[in-house]
Amino acid sequence: MPESVPFTLPVSSAIDPDAYGINVSDPAMQQFLAQLTQQISRQVTAQVTAQVTAQVTRALKEEHRAEILKLYEQLQAERRRYFGPSADTAQGRLFDEAEALAQDTTEADDTAAIPEAGTGGREATPLAAKARSKRAPLPVELPRIDIVHDNIPQAQRLCPCGTPMVQIGEEVSEQLDIVPMQVRVLRHIRKRYACPSKDVAPVTAPLPAQVLPRTNASSSLLAMLLTTKYVDGLPLYRFETIMARSGVTIPRQTLARWVIGAAKALQPLHNLLRDVALDSPVLHMDETTVQVLKEEGRAATSKSYMWVQVAGAPDKPVVLYDYDPSRSREVPKRLLGGWQGDYLMVDGYAAYNEIGRRDSVTLLACWAHLRRKYIDAQWVKGKGRVGHADHAIALIRQLYAIEKRMRHVSDEQRHAAHQAENAIRPYVVGRKSWLFSDQPSGAHASAVIYSLVETARANDVEPYTWLCRVLRELSRAQNADDYEALLPWHLHPLKMTTQELKTLNS
Repeated sequence: MPESVPFTLPVSSAIDPDAYGINVSDPAMQQFLAQLTQQISRQVTAQVTAQVTAQVTRALKEEHRAEILKLYEQLQAERRRYFGPSADTAQGRLFDEAEALAQDTTEADDTAAIPEAGTGGREATPLAAKARSKRAPLPVELPRIDIVHDNIPQAQRLCPCGTPMVQIGEEVSEQLDIVPMQVRVLRHIRKRYACPSKDVAPVTAPLPAQVLPRTNASSSLLAMLLTTKYVDGLPLYRFETIMARSGVTIPRQTLARWVIGAAKALQPLHNLLRDVALDSPVLHMDETTVQVLKEEGRAATSKSYMWVQVAGAPDKPVVLYDYDPSRSREVPKRLLGGWQGDYLMVDGYAAYNEIGRRDSVTLLACWAHLRRKYIDAQWVKGKGRVGHADHAIALIRQLYAIEKRMRHVSDEQRHAAHQAENAIRPYVVGRKSWLFSDQPSGAHASAVIYSLVETARANDVEPYTWLCRVLRELSRAQNADDYEALLPWHLHPLKMTTQELKTLNS
């Protein structure tokens, strides 16, 4: 409340009080004037106070309204982030997945290629032919098993004219079939030879070199173990359950040792991928959290980090994972210590600024991260209301349109161009299943294997098939050239001969 200001009644020097018979020196008159002055002062003070109070109240209401609206929008955005659907990522659906996906297709799409029973496949309606053309043919490399249907009754094989019908052709339709995983035992029988006279010691055929020599795991079993965990995102206890259904008991502790042992054997390939990444002029980088329970000097609830780098030429893309307990600026500084590239694509995390201070390096901000903020703001604003977020999204869409013309790809692919974040997504999805790593060695092993399988996928190489080949030949590698020959871009199916493919799949 403003303090009362003494009010002085202005008296013009041009007015002579004596002319009006006013004696200002009279004590009574002075008292009257003093009371009048106080009354006017109180009225003016009350008016000013009311005006100021009204203005302050209005300002506070506007400020509080804006602050409340801001907090409400933030709350709605957080609720959507954790509980609502996302426009940028596919949400896992367990119980209603079949129903939800079935709404996107029609029954004709699923059954058009299989003639209905009783028609004998002799008639094909235009509608069925049209529906049949929607589906892509099944891969030619899949094995085929012919099932011949020749169960037309003899009466129908006789023409009404009395002439027996003859075969003029056949119609072929294909169904996908699956054979459950077959677990078998490979018996290595090593022949021994000795001299009948026993003058020399017997000789035994050598056992082929193995990735994990003191185990009973074959290269294909290790490849399946790594694929289910790091490609399919299944924790080890589920693989233990899968094997148990075939009557084989392998404790998950044993599986964990196999994973770590395989990662150590595959470390040279991880080193070669790093060399390729550090030779790239453009590099993408991102990081995400991982929990390691038994890390020396740290609580089990402490956050550690998985750092991912995406680089390489278009025909040799590389996805590189590295584990580190820290998120400090020293980590990217160390990981990119030998990098002499020009452009580093990152999000807004300040730890990358140290790399950006190099004279030759330009930091590129990720539009996808910025666009996501505008998407959140657009969603909170509600339908039918246009704001700054809509304008910003329209401008970003223009950038995507330019890149589309340059790269000849769809808008959806351009939205997904944040390569480092895409590369880290399989790890994040898998983390939802296995939740944490028990020890740092397990986290390091995960970094190595994720690097290899994601690099294989980036090169359009099927991870399981590639791992089978690599784990079978890895123990025979003697030098850097031998390891280099095992990298995914050298084992692409399109670059291999028919005999090599048969050997790879055997």
